[in-house]
Amino acid sequence: MSKLSILMIGIVILCDCGYGGRGVDKTTYEKLARQIQVRYGVDFQIEFAINVDSSHHEGVQYSDAGITDPNGLLSGCIAFAIARNDLDDTLSGRGLFGLYKNGVIQWDSEPIINCRYITSMDLYGALMSSRDGRIDLLVSHFQDMRSETADMWIFSWDGHEGHVINAVTDDHESVLRGYMYSWTFVDDDGDGILEIHARDPETDSLVIYSWNGEQYGNWHFTIPPGHTPPRDRIAVDILSTVFKSDSVFTYRYTVANRQTSLQKLDDLEFDRRTASLSNATGRSHWNFLFRLKSIVGWENEFLYPFYLSQGESDSSFAFQSTGLPGIVSYYARGNNPPGQSPVYSVPDRDLELQRNSAKGIAVGPIDSPIPFDIKRFLDTLKSAIHRSLEAGWISSWSDEVKYEALVDSTQSYVSQHRTHDARNMLDSAIQESKRDYPAVISGEAFAIIRFNSEFASAQLNKAPPQYMLSVNTVGSGTVTLSPAQAYFDSGSTVELTAAARAGFIFSGWNGDTNCSANPVIVIMSGPRNIVATFVAQGYIINASSGPHGSIFPTGQVSVAAGKSQTFTFSPTMGFHVDSVVVDGVDQGPLSKYTFENVSRGHTLYVTFADKFRLTVIVKGEGSVTRSPDLAAYLPGTSVRLAARVNTEKIQNLQAQSPNKPEPKSWRFSSWELDATGSKNPITIIMNRNMVLRAVFVPVY
Repeated sequence: MSKLSILMIGIVILCDCGYGGRGVDKTTYEKLARQIQVRYGVDFQIEFAINVDSSHHEGVQYSDAGITDPNGLLSGCIAFAIARNDLDDTLSGRGLFGLYKNGVIQWDSEPIINCRYITSMDLYGALMSSRDGRIDLLVSHFQDMRSETADMWIFSWDGHEGHVINAVTDDHESVLRGYMYSWTFVDDDGDGILEIHARDPETDSLVIYSWNGEQYGNWHFTIPPGHTPPRDRIAVDILSTVFKSDSVFTYRYTVANRQTSLQKLDDLEFDRRTASLSNATGRSHWNFLFRLKSIVGWENEFLYPFYLSQGESDSSFAFQSTGLPGIVSYYARGNNPPGQSPVYSVPDRDLELQRNSAKGIAVGPIDSPIPFDIKRFLDTLKSAIHRSLEAGWISSWSDEVKYEALVDSTQSYVSQHRTHDARNMLDSAIQESKRDYPAVISGEAFAIIRFNSEFASAQLNKAPPQYMLSVNTVGSGTVTLSPAQAYFDSGSTVELTAAARAGFIFSGWNGDTNCSANPVIVIMSGPRNIVATFVAQGYIINASSGPHGSIFPTGQVSVAAGKSQTFTFSPTMGFHVDSVVVDGVDQGPLSKYTFENVSRGHTLYVTFADKFRLTVIVKGEGSVTRSPDLAAYLPGTSVRLAARVNTEKIQNLQAQSPNKPEPKSWRFSSWELDATGSKNPITIIMNRNMVLRAVFVPVY
């Protein structure tokens, strides 16, 4: 059985060629008339004869509909209807509908239409069935022009045969009846099968004829108050491609209405996130929506032949913008009621769009933020890359990870003010996208990655960030800057020169620079706070240190006569104080050193090490072996020390001085200094610099 599809519809009023047919030449019309006379007799006259091929895109008088025949089942056909011209009630005048092609009547319904009160018959529409691909042809006849009442007959045609699919009364009248210009076709429940609305001539109220699986009839179909016909029973595929010329992007969309859609597409909109729109193109008779604040897109002018039908695609939708490619939502809506302007249930158009659309994502223009924030921009790019994987625009998780890692590296370099390295990462993303497109990434992902990376790189090429240099003084003195300014470009250098006032000397720099050099060069890789210290003149203590630690105060420290000055030492992590050398004499590893009652100048030098030294002293005739035998040891290293008597040396001494009393032998006695006791061998743990003495005593 057949069903009415949402692909339809409306009254078809075609040009009259002057031979009783519309779009039918005189010769063809006369051949058709002769065949009718031969088959049905001279009592029948032609009510209409319509060339279907010439009527697909004709303008019509009462609606925007045309004949829909995507499978060509009516190609080359002339649709016709005839009725008896003898209106004798006793004959129960009948009419019929048929199709003529290639000089032969292909099929007719037989005289089943009660035409006793007929005024005229006409082809009302032709549409494709949603279930089996048949064509459903609607034929109306006006019974009484004064009451403007019309009946509707529906014939299903598969290219070879047809049959009636509307309920029929015992008097051979169609159950489908209404005022002649009140017919509308709406998919009220969204199942792809049209309901037929009309004004009941008897009650002047709405009557809805629906499909029960076999026929159209009055099956008491109802709709709730405020009902909006669903427009979201549509499935589309949208391919987004983006081209760039100078600073302008062209966004082009190839839109395909899937064969499984229940509706024709007549509205395609996107979230609007740009102020820049120009040079739009689109499908014929579709309006470009650019004056609305929240959306941009296209909608059909509700001319039936220009909807995007099931199985059809169109790549003419395009516009230009300076907005960068980003991910936006799209809203696709089907035509319902077909051939008419849509009905909105709420006054808020945006809310209606959200409620009654098929939704998805595509690539659209997004204006860059003002002021530009590179970190936030890169976060947005990374999110778009992840959503591209979810949308199938990036083929694999590993490829997504590759691009996200490049963005992460860019963010890391930006935070370190390593602009050159950040640009290198963005350039790598651009080159990777060019290599991966189209085998690994789609045009959508390519546009997002490439053009946003190019934009971010261009922003990094612009004026670098500036940082403030704050300089303070302790004591009496001044500091001059070259160049003399408060803010400096990232990565630039500034020279600081300290000048002490009378009675003071410059001691050194502290804060973000710790040294005694004067002048000093500072690299502005971030905000800097520097303190210049000046001290009253007195005795000078030159305090300095080796690498991996610091001394405070440092540099030339002036100390008044009779005063004391303490210096503290701070190794960096993993290092310790190795030696403190005061006036050339190693004082060992100390954490601080104080000069008491200063009466002259001094020098102080501190070294730091990440290993400890082990010094072994031997008293007497013997030796000590260590394992492991190293110059220095890492913290926590275990060292085994073994003391032994030097027997060979004792024998040599006895041989050289036979008359001199020499000990018979020597023996190990004990350990002294950083180890005690007589145990031999011993194991020590190196957690500081250590000095051990092995004591050997003579035996006579």
